[in-house]
Amino acid sequence: MVLAEEQLGIAERLLSNDKTAQIQAQKHVDKAVSLVNRATNIADVVKEFETNDFGHEDIVLWYQSQLSKVAKPLNLDLPLHKPNKHVVNSITNSISDNLAQLTDSKASNKQLSDELANTQQKLHLALQQQKSAFEAKIANLEGTSEEKRRKLEFVQKLFEEKEARVYLQLEDVIIRAQGFNFAPGQSEIDSSNFALLQKIAKAIDEYPGSTVMVVGHTDSTGHDKVNLQLSKERAFKVAKFLREFGGISPDRIKSDGFGEQQPVASNTNKEGRAENRRVEVIIKTNI
Repeated sequence: MVLAEEQLGIAERLLSNDKTAQIQAQKHVDKAVSLVNRATNIADVVKEFETNDFGHEDIVLWYQSQLSKVAKPLNLDLPLHKPNKHVVNSITNSISDNLAQLTDSKASNKQLSDELANTQQKLHLALQQQKSAFEAKIANLEGTSEEKRRKLEFVQKLFEEKEARVYLQLEDVIIRAQGFNFAPGQSEIDSSNFALLQKIAKAIDEYPGSTVMVVGHTDSTGHDKVNLQLSKERAFKVAKFLREFGGISPDRIKSDGFGEQQPVASNTNKEGRAENRRVEVIIKTNI
């Protein structure tokens, strides 16, 4: 859009200096119109964000960098610390002022005057489309973040500290359950753990479009191959309970085990080994 203004400025100066230079001026007007047509495709960029793996911060930073590029030739210091509407309005006002100066000049050619007015309208429309599209996108992201925070807080409050810890890892919700009372070397679920399993099922219900991975872990006591198999069996039993009694669709849930390979605490003391003997439920969310 800045390049379009430059082309119009050249045409304006050509006609101001030589009213017979209409052919040369028209070439610059045609170039300006071509640049404006490119600007109308800006709205399509929003659709690309919806199909690409862009994080929330990536989208906002990209957007602000584009605005900064537009503002630089105008010598405009963007107020990026203010709400988005102030940033966009500052650019709109600056462009409008520059266009107003151009359109205030007398044009001896009526066709050129029409092109100038049409170019101004297209520039304004393109910027308004970009503004509306990104404001809608940002508003949606803000709403999504609030929903994720609400869900996470709800799930965290489901569990007592001795039962499980819940945290967010990128887009996944991790339930690190160290409260299972498996008998040594066994994988059968004790009836005392039914309440914990029901809480896990309730947590999964908060994310109806999610998929779930149940992963078993052990401490380093015993043979590593035995521990690996035991961790897989325990994860399988938990997943089976969630399918059969928690109402989780079988195609949404899988299980695996890593034995003693991924400790979260030291295996040299009782407390650390207790933390390492755990089942992690990974909820892969889609919100």
